[in-house]
Amino acid sequence: MHRVSQICGDDVEEFRPERWLDCEDPGTLRRFFFAFGGGTRTCIGRSKPYARPVQVAIAYLMNEKDMLKDISWLEIEKIVPTLVMRYNFKLADGSRLTEECGVLVLLKGLRVQVTRLAD
Repeated sequence: MHRVSQICGDDVEEFRPERWLDCEDPGTLRRFFFAFGGGTRTCIGRSKPYARPVQVAIAYLMNEKDMLKDISWLEIEKIVPTLVMRYNFKLADGSRLTEECGVLVLLKGLRVQVTRLAD
């Protein structure tokens, strides 16, 4: 797996995980990254590693540096109430919410304007 030199480079036999970070075309590597499977049989945890940058951004936004120490802070019962207490969320002008139904309901076009509440 992941040993195609045209995609992963000439050093495919070397353990070099940073190849996924410092490539010129990350979209190509992502398309050929099969550690989580693909298609309809994709692992449900596939997005977990990609969530880390979002976690870091939210932690800094909320000024909660301690959250960066443990990945388990993503528990909804803590994050959502904290965000609602500190920020005002309003549907952005011109935003039209549409739904795509399947096994899960996907919301598209949800643009939100976020402003910090006064302390």
